[in-house]
Amino acid sequence: PDWKDVEGSKRISQQSALGAITSLTQALVELITNVDDAYERLNKPNKKYSGGCVIFYDRGGETRYTTIKVSDRAAGMDSEKLHTVLKKHGDKIKSEGASRGFFARGLLDVSSIGDVYIQTVKDKKITTGQIKYQTFQYKLIDKDIPTNKLNQTLAKTVEGFDYHKTKKVRNGTEIILRIPPKGSINIPQVKSLVDRLKKQYQLRNILSDDKNKEFKN
Repeated sequence: PDWKDVEGSKRISQQSALGAITSLTQALVELITNVDDAYERLNKPNKKYSGGCVIFYDRGGETRYTTIKVSDRAAGMDSEKLHTVLKKHGDKIKSEGASRGFFARGLLDVSSIGDVYIQTVKDKKITTGQIKYQTFQYKLIDKDIPTNKLNQTLAKTVEGFDYHKTKKVRNGTEIILRIPPKGSINIPQVKSLVDRLKKQYQLRNILSDDKNKEFKN
């Protein structure tokens, strides 16, 4: 698949993204709140929603990429929905039941610090996509491939995707952020990163829930 330019002014989008995401902490906050949105949409109109959010952090260094993975088990997206999310920067999309509703803007902005890979499953079909680091270019690599035919996916040969290593592929979305070595941001130790996340105002609703002791600890 060919790379496509995000609609609108690329220069303005790049400047906006560089100002919006200036640290690994800010990128993670955006991805975590996106997960929160996904569960809220899934459980509408009942606002007593819940679901797991798994965060994997592999801290790189001077010569090795840093990898962040944030996974949920919400509804997932089909290829049409993912294309809608990626095609326009800063688009005012419908929140679809979520009170925040900034999924499109945040996900594209995260690419200001690294390559973004999207693995999403909806109704036993997988769609994969990628946003190129600091270019505001994206592509859908696989579109609605049945999960029992993962051997036919194109993304399995692209470094950065790893869904084909999973024994069971279920509904939900996983965002993988690969930050190049010697990039423009500081790469914190695990403890420092967690401590910073605890102080983020945007995560107040998640942190105030007594069920989330593992994250708070």
